[in-house]
Amino acid sequence: MSPSSAGIVWLVGLPGCGKTTVGAAVARRLRRPFVDLDHEIESAATQTVAGIFATEGEAGFRRRESQALRSLVSSALPQPVVACGGGVVEGEENAAFMTGAGSVIWLDLPLENALARCRRQPEVRPLMAETAVYRRRLRTRIPLYRALGCRVDASGPVAEVVTRVLAALA
Repeated sequence: MSPSSAGIVWLVGLPGCGKTTVGAAVARRLRRPFVDLDHEIESAATQTVAGIFATEGEAGFRRRESQALRSLVSSALPQPVVACGGGVVEGEENAAFMTGAGSVIWLDLPLENALARCRRQPEVRPLMAETAVYRRRLRTRIPLYRALGCRVDASGPVAEVVTRVLAALA
């Protein structure tokens, strides 16, 4: 499939794998809008992801996440590139919805590398409070990413990762 006919390009992967950075660069290269799903959720809720977790819990956040996915497909945006939150794959309905609406690219980065990047922004990652629990949870997501998307190595310079994503879409 060519990048122009790929539908929505959904980027998934562990927190810290570069979905937002790579996604914005891929969108520029494809001349498509870029959407960070967490930012969409924050905008609709008028509070941060951490704030949503504090007031509504993870279940409330996941409901908002599913709603945001669906609203992107029905919006007027022409085939955006979307950086999804790391846990989006935990909802089976989300996985089916994304694969039906476009191409899912899994940005694969070793767990330790992703965790090192996340430690630089702990206030943005509400599930990171308990490191051991967070590690176990992230490990359970890896098979979900593997089953859902086309794997792209997310290590190395952003430009190289972008080239790999574009090649996977070609």
